[in-house]
Amino acid sequence: RFADKPELLINTLRVAERVEDHVLPGRTELPRIHEDDDHVLREIVWMNARLCYPKFTRAIERRLEYELQRITSLGFSRHFLVANDFCRWSREQGIQLSGRGS
Repeated sequence: RFADKPELLINTLRVAERVEDHVLPGRTELPRIHEDDDHVLREIVWMNARLCYPKFTRAIERRLEYELQRITSLGFSRHFLVANDFCRWSREQGIQLSGRGS
């Protein structure tokens, strides 16, 4: 496509060499809420799942287990617990809120 302009390809390489590899900030370390964050998150999820799903099926159970496995294996239990805490507090204060995944 750029056979007549080889300098464009060379410039592309020059730009690529100048770009920083790591542009995202490091991971935020959230405060510890519980001694075993993974266990507490699982307890909260399973307790509330029964309330949210009147017809609790095997498919729902598998999906929740899959999601919990992903969250805990990636080390995000604490993030979800902090979000759960501020959502709970907001509800107690009568503050409307809405959440979304990822």
